[in-house]
Amino acid sequence: MNKLKFLLILMSCMLVLSCGDDPEEDIILNYDGDNVTGPVFNPGAYVTAARFPANVMGIYTDNVLTAVQIYIVETPSSARLVILSGDGNSGAPTGEITGQSLGTLTQNSWNTIQLNQPYSIDGSEIWIGIDFSVNSSIMVTGCDAGPANTNGDFLFQDSDNVWTTFRELTTTESINWNIRGVLSF
Repeated sequence: MNKLKFLLILMSCMLVLSCGDDPEEDIILNYDGDNVTGPVFNPGAYVTAARFPANVMGIYTDNVLTAVQIYIVETPSSARLVILSGDGNSGAPTGEITGQSLGTLTQNSWNTIQLNQPYSIDGSEIWIGIDFSVNSSIMVTGCDAGPANTNGDFLFQDSDNVWTTFRELTTTESINWNIRGVLSF
């Protein structure tokens, strides 16, 4: 009887244990819903980003950011994925943790970018974004229908060199960027 009990317990444990490499076990870090549209960006350089403060990231300490998913409406002239640090006190990132070229992007689609150097989460605030330039007025980063999360719609424009939220800029729009972090164990 003890052997049967031991086997049942062992089998129960095996059902919940895994090595963490199954795609369905990835954690998606995001504020957005399904893509609905994207704003038009005039010629210039921009960064669209989602901010994940320490009170969010703390629960993911020791996980690894391995990829980022971004909905691209139209292809920008140039684009880089950026992972930025934050200090938790300001409405702007404090520096770049890592960045990489996005390479070839597919328009009107989710694009998954594998990080060349995965980032180990230490519980600190991070910002996940796309740094891009456009030569003509086009839509680049997709967005959902809202309502905006406090941290889901940050925007930097080279024309004014200031971080703001998209809703503060437009005063009428309430969206979240279609930007998602993929965390693995």
